[in-house]
Amino acid sequence: MRISYALTAIIALSMIVGCDHSGRLDTAEVTGTVTLDGQPLSAGTILFRPESGRAGRGKVENGRIVEASTYGINDGIVLGEHKIAIQPIPDIAPVTVSRMEDPTDRVHNARQLPSYAPGGPRKRAQAAPIPAKYHDPDQSGLTANIDEDGEELLLKLTSR
Repeated sequence: MRISYALTAIIALSMIVGCDHSGRLDTAEVTGTVTLDGQPLSAGTILFRPESGRAGRGKVENGRIVEASTYGINDGIVLGEHKIAIQPIPDIAPVTVSRMEDPTDRVHNARQLPSYAPGGPRKRAQAAPIPAKYHDPDQSGLTANIDEDGEELLLKLTSR
């Protein structure tokens, strides 16, 4: 009986110790600045493609690189040399919220709804004007070497 308890404990302990996220490469925090023609890039997505291993991504918000992630939210980028791409945030189609309309509801059909009211028009999100050459890591010319100390990148994009 003691042997079966000991064996169960050993198996359980080996399963717990074995959960070390094997296969995950070391990552480091990446932050920095992205400019377009000397001005902070308002918004975008940044992609990090390593020579080997899992690619990572982050956001560009008001010229800053934020939430650089590989395996989970804000866990950093895999160490090593990376090719980088900067892509615009996909254009978001206008969203309308509607309710089931009664065809006899002439008042609802006749009135103009303000933009903030349910069913009113929504503004389109503005995509950042990022030149197409920066959308592909093989053509962007942007690279970074990420080491265990983390990186503060300065990426200068030009529209020419």
